[in-house]
Amino acid sequence: MKLYINGSPKINNSNSNYFLNKININENIRYLYRDSFDDILKNIRRIDTIIFCFPLYVDGPPSKVIEFMEYIEDNNISLKNKNIYVICNCGFLESEQNDIA
Repeated sequence: MKLYINGSPKINNSNSNYFLNKININENIRYLYRDSFDDILKNIRRIDTIIFCFPLYVDGPPSKVIEFMEYIEDNNISLKNKNIYVICNCGFLESEQNDIA
């Protein structure tokens, strides 16, 4: 089972949503700025692949993306043996803008 996570504050009207809908085949997309972290991760044991998409703002991910990562760490949620893919979209010309993400 796959988990699609949109980390954009623009929710439905975002490039992140556009990209996830291009690769998503009839599975729900979860939104960090709309859904609770508990709801997003409630079936994490059945998830084998996580596809995470978010924009870069001023060389870093949006605040909810950082909060979500801290939530996973603080609650000892294991992502061991999970395939994790990240789509990080930005409008910067220099590739080093992605280093922080």
